[in-house]
Amino acid sequence: AAAVSSVSGSAAIGSASAAQTSVSGGPVAVFAHTVRNGGIRALYTGLKPVLVAQAGYKATVFAVNNVTREALVKWRTKERRKVGMFQPYDLTRADVFFCGAIGGAVNAALLVAPVEYVRNRQIAHHTSISTERGL
Repeated sequence: AAAVSSVSGSAAIGSASAAQTSVSGGPVAVFAHTVRNGGIRALYTGLKPVLVAQAGYKATVFAVNNVTREALVKWRTKERRKVGMFQPYDLTRADVFFCGAIGGAVNAALLVAPVEYVRNRQIAHHTSISTERGL
């Protein structure tokens, strides 16, 4: 069904759902509609895979950060002992930043980039199918 949307001041013809979404009143109206039609549980639909992925991402960042910190402290302490300094090495802010950056880089390379690549390929595929069908 065709509907006319007057949100921008000019008439635009589109599907009824597109027109309804554009004049719906914004995020509050969408929230109210979701809760009214699906209950509170509808707000969490599809959230489980996202939470599992985020847990994996964060676990990777923290684990790599911790391993990097331990390796850096061990290496720097060993280097200090060579010159007669026997107290353990304390990480500087630059060292902490470096360890965090390594954790983020490993996470990006191993998990985030491949997931984003697949996601973007799926979007491109579905967009090309929609374009071919004239949707």
